[in-house]
Amino acid sequence: MRIFAFFLFFFFYSAVSAESHFLALSNAQMFNLGVKTGPLSRVDDIPPFMAKAVIKAPLEQQHIVSSGQKGLVDKLWVSPGNQIEKGQLLAQIKSGEFIELQKQFIQINKKRLTAWFALKKDRKLFNDGVISNTRLKKTTNHYNDLAEQTDILKQLLEVSGLSAEEIKKLGKTKKFFRSLKLYSPVAGVVIEQMKQAGQRAEQFDAIYKIVDLQKLWLSIEVNQKHFNFIKPGDQVILEALNLTSSIDLISQVADNRQQTFLARASLTEQLDNVLIGQRLDVKISHQNDGHFFKINQAAMAKHHGIDYIFKRTEKGFKLTPITIVQSIDEEAIINVDLEDGDEIAVRGAVALLAMWLNIEHDAIE
Repeated sequence: MRIFAFFLFFFFYSAVSAESHFLALSNAQMFNLGVKTGPLSRVDDIPPFMAKAVIKAPLEQQHIVSSGQKGLVDKLWVSPGNQIEKGQLLAQIKSGEFIELQKQFIQINKKRLTAWFALKKDRKLFNDGVISNTRLKKTTNHYNDLAEQTDILKQLLEVSGLSAEEIKKLGKTKKFFRSLKLYSPVAGVVIEQMKQAGQRAEQFDAIYKIVDLQKLWLSIEVNQKHFNFIKPGDQVILEALNLTSSIDLISQVADNRQQTFLARASLTEQLDNVLIGQRLDVKISHQNDGHFFKINQAAMAKHHGIDYIFKRTEKGFKLTPITIVQSIDEEAIINVDLEDGDEIAVRGAVALLAMWLNIEHDAIE
């Protein structure tokens, strides 16, 4: 024990390096510390790692169908889970305000048409020199005012839910639409129903939420230890659904309680087999950039939560931080910016770290 302490004392003061992450050691010192070296072995096929994921609908593909006027929800034709087509009838609302709005439109539109014929007549009379320019301006202004009011009412009817064709029909036939019908703006699936038949709805109250199923998102909770080497394009495997995708977005916001961050993949195929909100396990397979290696865990040492290996140099070793991708029994797959065949300490890493820490401590004092 005394002999070992003597050797350590000798090493601590003879292994001084000009750079703080370098440790100078002779072959004799390595032998006495029990340090052995060996080459790094690159891994060509990196085993995928597991992560939790949930299927979500992209925000831009979520659509709200709302009541254009306040009234009574009279009929509902679909419920959550139903697949629907674009333009499909979803709901019917009885609304006194809707009837009143149509009445105003018919009245103003009738006055506009009367004013239009009067304007045509006055233009001819003005051209014939029968009436003055003042009279023509008055008739023109009256028509423009009614045309503007008609246009505003048209827009209100469109907001209420009438199509341009239905508004045109209303103006010609002067027959009210007795109820307000709500149609789907897209093909997709109903994911939420906010009102029941018999309930009252205020103007713009949501009745249904619909999702366009052309594309879905896979929101993946990834352990923070993978952040430095997960990349867009990494393959995502959904074995339960027999689907594959790839990472297209990596969040830079961490959930420190769960020690995770979010990554996202897009799903565009076989969407009939998936459920929005479904939770499932996925596998993520890294793209190999040539800097993944398999080592024995005896070659690693940890300090302040950071894992290190010791790269062999001409005069000793360089302390090199690594990221552990996977631990398998006594071996680990690591990601580090070294090359295949680089020499590292394959045994004795803990002794080397202790030696380096003592040198650093003495240098500070």
